[in-house]
Amino acid sequence: MYHGFFSKIAKTGFPVWVALLLALLVPAREALSLEIEKKPENFGIYILRDGVYLPLDQTRIQYSRTWYPITYTNSHMAVCHLSELDKEPNIAAQMGKDDLLAIYFPGAADHRWFYASVFYFSEYSFRGKASYRINRRPEGWYAGFITMGAPEEVSSLLGESTADNYHFEGKNIKDEEILYKEPDLIVAQITPDETLPVSMYIFTAQDYTFPETSQGRQIQEQLPQSGYLANFPHIMQTPDFQARQDAIRRANDARSKLYLVTRKVFELVPDEVLHTGIFIDKSCKVFFGSQDDFRIVTAADEWGEKAYWPKGFTFARDYVRVRDLNMKAHRVENRGFSLLYEKTEAGTEVRLMGMKSGSKVAVSYSPMFAYDVEYEDHVEAGWEAFRNNAFAKAEEEFKIALEKLPDYPKALAALAWVYANAEDPAIKNPKEALSLAAKALQFKPCYAYVWDAASAAYYVNGDLDKAMECQESAYGKYSNPPKSYVEKTALYRKLQAQMADAQKYHEQEKYVEAVKTLQGVLAEMPQYVNALNLFARILATSKDPKFVSPAMAIKYVEVAYALAPENPNILDTVAECLYAAGDTAGALKFAQKARYYDLGNAHYQQQVERFARQIEKPASNTP
Repeated sequence: MYHGFFSKIAKTGFPVWVALLLALLVPAREALSLEIEKKPENFGIYILRDGVYLPLDQTRIQYSRTWYPITYTNSHMAVCHLSELDKEPNIAAQMGKDDLLAIYFPGAADHRWFYASVFYFSEYSFRGKASYRINRRPEGWYAGFITMGAPEEVSSLLGESTADNYHFEGKNIKDEEILYKEPDLIVAQITPDETLPVSMYIFTAQDYTFPETSQGRQIQEQLPQSGYLANFPHIMQTPDFQARQDAIRRANDARSKLYLVTRKVFELVPDEVLHTGIFIDKSCKVFFGSQDDFRIVTAADEWGEKAYWPKGFTFARDYVRVRDLNMKAHRVENRGFSLLYEKTEAGTEVRLMGMKSGSKVAVSYSPMFAYDVEYEDHVEAGWEAFRNNAFAKAEEEFKIALEKLPDYPKALAALAWVYANAEDPAIKNPKEALSLAAKALQFKPCYAYVWDAASAAYYVNGDLDKAMECQESAYGKYSNPPKSYVEKTALYRKLQAQMADAQKYHEQEKYVEAVKTLQGVLAEMPQYVNALNLFARILATSKDPKFVSPAMAIKYVEVAYALAPENPNILDTVAECLYAAGDTAGALKFAQKARYYDLGNAHYQQQVERFARQIEKPASNTP
């Protein structure tokens, strides 16, 4: 149970047998402000409640290189992944506000004890110096870090400003928090920050901060290998705890990004050229690894002048000619290296040649820069089917491509396009289009075809502003954009201008002009969420009784809500429509939802208070 901590203490030069002997022979120190009648039966960390020791669960900690080194003002911080926790861990140890923390280990009083918040992060990755090298932070729970981003983003989420692009929540147990101390037992009153939306903490015998001079290996050796988990349920009862926690999670997810790398192993035959089917789409490095010597077959214009070869290796030496292909097969003696390939008009393929029977070569590359015909052929077949209005066939081909290479951005974007634009209602799936497009947008670099597909997905889901943002990103990738990009950008701008006019008319209480303008907008784009929302709001809250129609308002806002169920502005309009229809309880429910998704907006808080007051009054519909 105490293996991780006990071994750490032992490594510091405090032998286990000495610790046990001292624990038996050295007289107990005077209690600071607490009397302890007995000690736990086994070493570990416990909640002490009414004289009873309740054990904390232990978990393994993995050192994550993905975020190291992160340089801040004057220290390095290492990120630790709690690898054994499920997505929604069931933490048995529930520490009440008045509970005490008991640490029982040999030599416990001579060590600093540390506790850090535990927060959930999605997968994140970034490219190394070469296109084939991808560093990855796995999805899961991490100790210490709550959020990362620009200082203003961190400030908006946590209500404080910081000079650094992160929030790290960790503390040492201070002397004034210790109520009882013996050589092998510490009892302390722990006070986590209740203003943060974090209720789960991990306790360890090691810190997570290191001086600038620390090296990666030293940090890895000093990090805790395990820790003990406790949940503080009273923190979960603080105002808006879940809403604030979800807001941080959504922000962290939005800032996550992904790179894609894949690896394929080939078996070679002596003196025979192997066409791998891997083609270069954009100039990039390809990594080769083998236990045997082999040859790489290239044409004269397929490798860059800055191609990296192992030290002492000359590109022009030791090659054989492949006369029927007019190429050279270069011998490779090193077991692992990268080669910078250039894209050519004729098509640059990765080709290999064996030097002995049974030799194998692993080829690693990023599908963002190169592709394998094994899955790319299905993407091409899918587009051919789509152009012929064979939407079911297009869907099938793109799905096969994703089976061959999961998360292939080109296939994700293509399938999103099909679901957004298919004329067959059995195939069209706007929500799935948006989900696929959002996943494709996470991969870097992001190409124009991904932005274009995302624009189509947002448009069909009624989010014109996001559709415009994505379309402009696609547009900006070209010095001379395709005609379709130009036409869509012009349409989106026209609709946005008309929507701005309708909003202005509404503010000026020119309801005739506002309604007429909205009708024109919705005739062009029936799913336009903002237009549906404004129309419903006019019909529910207009100061001119001639325009008030709660039943019609609800019909419009139902469509908007189905398209954007987490948009606080839509939820606020739903509340107004229900209130106009006499359903004050329903109005309060949706007002609370609106506030949940935008805690910093005073209007939504005022709406909650307004509807709550109406419920407390005698039956009345007066605002």
